[in-house]
Amino acid sequence: MERWSGVLRVPLHPNSRTFHRVGATLCLSPETRTLRVPIANAIFFCGDRVKGTGNPVIERLSDLQKLSEIVKKVISGKEVHTQSGCTPSFCFSQPKTFILGFSKGGTVLNQIVIELGFSDVESNANSPSAGQPIDRHPCGSEEIYIVPRTKEGLLNSISEIHYVDVGLNSAGAYLTNHDVFERISKRLMQGAPSLRFILHGTPRQWSDKRRDWIRSERDKMLNLLESEAPKSGGKLKVLARYYFADEPASMQMHFEIIESLDVS
Repeated sequence: MERWSGVLRVPLHPNSRTFHRVGATLCLSPETRTLRVPIANAIFFCGDRVKGTGNPVIERLSDLQKLSEIVKKVISGKEVHTQSGCTPSFCFSQPKTFILGFSKGGTVLNQIVIELGFSDVESNANSPSAGQPIDRHPCGSEEIYIVPRTKEGLLNSISEIHYVDVGLNSAGAYLTNHDVFERISKRLMQGAPSLRFILHGTPRQWSDKRRDWIRSERDKMLNLLESEAPKSGGKLKVLARYYFADEPASMQMHFEIIESLDVS
């Protein structure tokens, strides 16, 4: 399966003069070289840009195009149905969405989780994704879209949320609002798709004694998720994974976790 990879300049809104750099890697059909429906879309929110460190590992894992290709490989390792991470041509389904937040990018995840908790299940279930359909399902009349273009479509497509070595120099790296997770559990019981949270960390964040609130917030979030999971009918799952546990904390491991992610 062919792919296109590059860095796009994307406006914040249609009339915006502000553009954001977004790394992307997309499936292409080998026959037509047009976009092909993926099994899943992964959205990776970075932290601050890091340049001029002199560390080739950090520099490489800070490059948007390289980063998008690495995330694709990590997610494709989970999606074992096809080697490419794209759906076979004879069978389409609406792509799932994996959301990942790295370092300070975890604050974006917190807002998405809040939106998810307060979103309406029925409107999500009945709202079509925006944009142009790529095809129709051979076994039915459902229109298939490459990516959701509405907030409701995006929220309803999310199947996994990955906190990747998140941390701040102040409180707020992890979401610790019980009401939000209670609402998510109820939402799942009302018919929303299953949802899995995975918290990935290294000694750089989880063992930093100067910022001990990071670990405290992580523990509280884990406890809240674990307390709500039994109420969700098995649809809410939570895991925590610790990387480089026997190594001294360093900035390099903070970036190396991206390539080492276990999303199984």
